[in-house]
Amino acid sequence: MHIELRSIPLSSPSLDKDPKIYGDTPPKEKKAEHIWQWCQHFFSLKSPGKIAGSVSSLPGIFLNMIKRITMAISAIFHSSHEMDPDMLLSTFFDGEGLGNTADKIRQNLQGDKRTEVYASGKKLKAIPVEILGLSHDLTDLDLSSNDFESLPDWIGKFEVLLHLNLASNHLKTLTSGIGPLRRLAYLCVEDNDIEELPDVFASLDELQQLILDKNKLKSIPPTVCTCTALEQILCSQNGLAELPERIGALTKLRVLNCSGNQISCVPASIINCSELTYLNLSHNRLEAFPSHSCNLANLETLSLAYNDLTGLPPDFSPPLLSTLDLSHNRFEEFPSVLFGFKKLRKLIIDQDRFAAWSVSLRQLQQDLPKVTFWSPDIPPQQLLF
Repeated sequence: MHIELRSIPLSSPSLDKDPKIYGDTPPKEKKAEHIWQWCQHFFSLKSPGKIAGSVSSLPGIFLNMIKRITMAISAIFHSSHEMDPDMLLSTFFDGEGLGNTADKIRQNLQGDKRTEVYASGKKLKAIPVEILGLSHDLTDLDLSSNDFESLPDWIGKFEVLLHLNLASNHLKTLTSGIGPLRRLAYLCVEDNDIEELPDVFASLDELQQLILDKNKLKSIPPTVCTCTALEQILCSQNGLAELPERIGALTKLRVLNCSGNQISCVPASIINCSELTYLNLSHNRLEAFPSHSCNLANLETLSLAYNDLTGLPPDFSPPLLSTLDLSHNRFEEFPSVLFGFKKLRKLIIDQDRFAAWSVSLRQLQQDLPKVTFWSPDIPPQQLLF
């Protein structure tokens, strides 16, 4: 079950002058009582609500809701003193506060439920140890946009964790402690300072999404290629010189974004990634693209912009390719293989090629009347023949 806090504005009729509840003029005491019941309902462990380990790690929507409630109650009694959020929460949780609710969570949420902790943007320098109380229940952990420089090894104790978001911190390494997270399906570490990944991916056999953008990686461990459930790898804006040689083992891979690296060649095995629909290799140092790319039977979007390509393989013919970006390369001749791209709808080339290839482009448009031409250097309205 996805646990979600539902938000009802305090200005809604039920909290204002609802004649069904209050009549024409609701006394402030009845209104306060109704707000209190509403609070208890929406903060109850038995009702939909996001669960967090401490007040400091509550999601923004939760804290904003608390603030609005305390201000409303204060306004009702014409008092300038607002209730302390910790006291308010303590009351909602029968005097126990949030620190001792792990057992209650297990008792009240039966079966295979999802328990989420959102602590994004809290300026945390370390993970609150209190969340260890949820080690057998926690499925989603968002620690993005904090000030972590490292992770504790005990992160691996969250045995049912499915989603882990560590984006936009100051991580320089990723602990091998993530190895025991065997049920992990989503791992995001983008926008950190990570230079090397631990060689533990062989145990993450349920991983489906791996997001590594904006780090300082020089390579990707070969064991990533053992995560055969992977459907998405995002590793743009790193310092990668190459891709793993066995990347073709990822036969379920659908999205691969390696833009903004220093990759000079693509492993020939990539042609075995037959489920690929999106491949971005722009802003690299490619001099050639693998032959036999017709095996990429589901490829729809391919970006090869800003490389050193001088041509395309003669057997380059992904049958479903609809968007192709060849801008800012070193092509001298028009790649005639494009005439075989029956599904092509958008071709992106740089300004110089429009003049040099004008005859071929006109012929291409006659053969493929649905194709449009684009350039990063020219407004679209000027590209019509």
